[in-house]
Amino acid sequence: IMIAALTIKAKQAFIYLRQEYEYLKPLLERTSAKRIRKSGQDLKIDIFLGGGAYVCGEETAIIRSIEGFRGQPYYKPPFPHIEGLWGKPTIVDNVETFANVPQAILFHDWDKNLRLMSVSGNVAKPGVYELPVGTRLTELIAMCEPENKVKAVYSGCFGGCFPYQEIQLTPENVCGLNCIIGAYTLIVIDENQSIVDTAISISKFYAFESCGKCTPCREGTKRVLDLLMKIKGGKAIRDDLDTLHDLADHIHETALCGLGQTATNHIITALKYFREEFAEKIHETIR
Repeated sequence: IMIAALTIKAKQAFIYLRQEYEYLKPLLERTSAKRIRKSGQDLKIDIFLGGGAYVCGEETAIIRSIEGFRGQPYYKPPFPHIEGLWGKPTIVDNVETFANVPQAILFHDWDKNLRLMSVSGNVAKPGVYELPVGTRLTELIAMCEPENKVKAVYSGCFGGCFPYQEIQLTPENVCGLNCIIGAYTLIVIDENQSIVDTAISISKFYAFESCGKCTPCREGTKRVLDLLMKIKGGKAIRDDLDTLHDLADHIHETALCGLGQTATNHIITALKYFREEFAEKIHETIR
């Protein structure tokens, strides 16, 4: 943060911290104050406690939250680097981005291809693994010790899902499966877990976290969840699967911010690769 502020001649910076991690605030304040004193830089770093909304991962929603408003995104332009926090030019970056800056400057052995890969789900050793881009998925999952035969992998809640396979973890390869690699967050699903149940779990999260500003996300995420519950309960008809796909695609194309635009990726890809699991819940013949 200090390097970025020095580069653009900024004198005020913020660390946006979710309310759940308030216990980190004193440590961050002590550390930043110590570093600033040591450097002599004319900079003030404030630690801002957010309300815990997932949508505040979006840059304009963070800005609105710090300004004291509801954490909701706004339409661009203006873009934050032109008119951001309190109308001032503002850069908003992920912690991992800033953390890489001093390493890239100071250390000759810094490897730009290393990534932190977070693995959870049906594995005995979930955690964060530092590995190079291009690591084979099977190699990573083996490190995590899957509990049963692996069926699918979700690229986080937002990135979609694809059948477990031998693939190198690169953005190009994962995008080729109609998914998004994002921050290399992987959720492992084994053959004992239902894709329909997983879809319901993720859809509940998005319906809860929607900020409510735009209609596609506010109303669409709830309708998606209703359809999934209808399918799980064995009350759906054949046409409901097509409706689910059309609704998911509509939300993806028309939502205001990144939350809504990625909220149904898991549905679109699940219907592409695991449609038979949805079809099994329906008594009609599904083509």
